[in-house]
Amino acid sequence: MGRIVNLLPPLLSAILFHICFPPLNIWFCAFFCLVPWMLQLRTSSLKQAFWRSYFMGFVIVLTQMAWLQSFVNRWTESFPLSLAPWIVCGFLGAFYFAMAGILIRAAMLRRWWWAVPLVWAGIEIFRSYVPGLAFPWFILATPLWRVPAIDQWAFLGTIYFVSGWVCLVNLLLSSWVAGWKSSGLRWTVAVALAMPLLSMAWFVRPINGESKRIVAGQPGFDMAFGDKQFQSYELSNRVNALLARARGYRADLLILPEGMSDSVQFPPITPFSLPNDVAVLFGGRRGRTPQFQTAFAFDHGRWAFADKSRLVVFGEYVPGRDYIPFLSSFKVPSGDLRAAEKVSAVKVAGITVGPLICFEALFWDVAHAQSENGAQLLAVMSLDDWYIGTSAPEQLKLGSVWRAIETGLPVVRSASLGYTMAVDQRGRVLGEAPLGHLSWVVADLVIERTPLKNPARAVFPWVGGFFPFAFLVFVWMQRRYRTAASVSLSKT
Repeated sequence: MGRIVNLLPPLLSAILFHICFPPLNIWFCAFFCLVPWMLQLRTSSLKQAFWRSYFMGFVIVLTQMAWLQSFVNRWTESFPLSLAPWIVCGFLGAFYFAMAGILIRAAMLRRWWWAVPLVWAGIEIFRSYVPGLAFPWFILATPLWRVPAIDQWAFLGTIYFVSGWVCLVNLLLSSWVAGWKSSGLRWTVAVALAMPLLSMAWFVRPINGESKRIVAGQPGFDMAFGDKQFQSYELSNRVNALLARARGYRADLLILPEGMSDSVQFPPITPFSLPNDVAVLFGGRRGRTPQFQTAFAFDHGRWAFADKSRLVVFGEYVPGRDYIPFLSSFKVPSGDLRAAEKVSAVKVAGITVGPLICFEALFWDVAHAQSENGAQLLAVMSLDDWYIGTSAPEQLKLGSVWRAIETGLPVVRSASLGYTMAVDQRGRVLGEAPLGHLSWVVADLVIERTPLKNPARAVFPWVGGFFPFAFLVFVWMQRRYRTAASVSLSKT
């Protein structure tokens, strides 16, 4: 009975963590969701900290990755098969939280309060970029997209810097509840209060530039599981309707989702007629061997393209394809796409546009590279139809808001069923199309001639990602030294 009671604090933290995110979106819970877990950590042994944190992580990963079971079940039409990858994700993903637990406990015992948010952010960075399985999902700061005025620190240190601050607030609330006394905590209170105030000062800065009318088109039909024979005909009709709307609005640029063309040549063959009076940006495939996922720009008869650099594991490529048992049962694609060697921007409608094709919009470094390329606008072209009916499309949508804040660039997102939206440089959502319908978003965006760049943005993800491992080595060496010293004293 005692063991079950001891699992209640991490379970409560996991539940509070989950309700911050879609579909419930109770965003302010992010500021105290870790409190029950942190209160228990400081009084736990090393072994207890590991397993209690592992349990919390297991519940978080299962709830946040529930869309995976739904997708695999729909794809394979096998409920037992759909459980396997979902549960495996839970067991593997829980290790990240277990590592965070033992390191945060060590920081608390040493009263190194400053190290707690660095450990949390560092673990998030690592799990977002671990080779082969990189997946920046359910980052603690993500729910704060609803209050962009306090998120502007992401421009300096990405979403992970803001996530560290949210963890710090959780720590301070824990210390207040538990009555922990330490002079170091006073400094952390000052930092925790100063960060949102400085963020709001940055948020209200004026945006100066030339206004451009951008239309984001949403075809509004299922391009993942729909009838393939019907798809080409229906796509042509719906895109032509969107082109007519773009002309009617006198748009400078129409942005369409990915999946608009599967031809192998360049320029691509499309199931719709390309106009000479409206510039168009859309996603499709290019090449045969190798084949790329590509953003195509058509501007009054001129073509340009940029290939996708960050591919979806098990969706667009399969690592160790020849060594994974029962792979054919999951009906994964038979051929692998090739990732681009570099991130490229395109010039269209007089704007330098940085394409982010679907999955790429989850990664700060791809958007950062586009900013360094001189992009004035980020365009997300997505096909989220695989996950409709789950919380996944909404989390994919939120990545676009954070990329706008991080880069200080406006973002326009186009998806086949949704979410289609426009976001300004500060992360404010200017317009959003209703999910699942033929629709569009018209946005008059201020395009800055020379957007402010921040090459130092990459510093925190690198330093933060390295910190948990450096701290782990320090704790291990200190523990080993104390053990050796105690043995030496016992002998004397």
